[in-house]
Amino acid sequence: MDKRLRILLALLALIFCFAGCKSGSDGGRGGSASDDDDDDSGFDATSIEFTPEAGGGAAGDVWLELDEVDLESNTVRLAVWARGIPTIFGLAGELMYDTGVVSLHAGEAAPAMSAGGASVIVGTGDRGAGGAFGFARERAQSGSIPATDATQIGTLEFRATGAGETEIAFNEERSHVLDDGLDAVAVTRWLGGTVVVE
Repeated sequence: MDKRLRILLALLALIFCFAGCKSGSDGGRGGSASDDDDDDSGFDATSIEFTPEAGGGAAGDVWLELDEVDLESNTVRLAVWARGIPTIFGLAGELMYDTGVVSLHAGEAAPAMSAGGASVIVGTGDRGAGGAFGFARERAQSGSIPATDATQIGTLEFRATGAGETEIAFNEERSHVLDDGLDAVAVTRWLGGTVVVE
């Protein structure tokens, strides 16, 4: 593992420490990660809906969009997108939401991010309020990806844990995009959305 990737993963680990999270990681190999906990909530959703925050997709934005709802597995997958960001080597975010409604369970890097390999880390908060995730390119030689057009970075899978409604919002102070020199890249807006579970 090269030095830049180790530094980026250390940054992600700090985010998890501050968030008080338990985490899962792919070990820097396959571009996906899971927290490996069985769904022991005893709750089976009959409906899961996600409404993205209005206005996502402008230059400089990172946002969430609905990717898939799977009631058999009691999950909703949200795609992480970016646009108008010149280079992305890694993207890490802390999400705030009610873990009594959903819980971050897994993540997978999108093809643009995982070409040449990617590391993914996800974790859910121990204090009942959110979780954190990170996507990073595997090797320095694979370089950053441009996200000048709308570019999918990866997907985040949430388990439904109970009926209710919760906003999924980025903690902007603990959400970062880094280029391949590990310099922070400016993001104009971090846009989440609302999940309703029945």
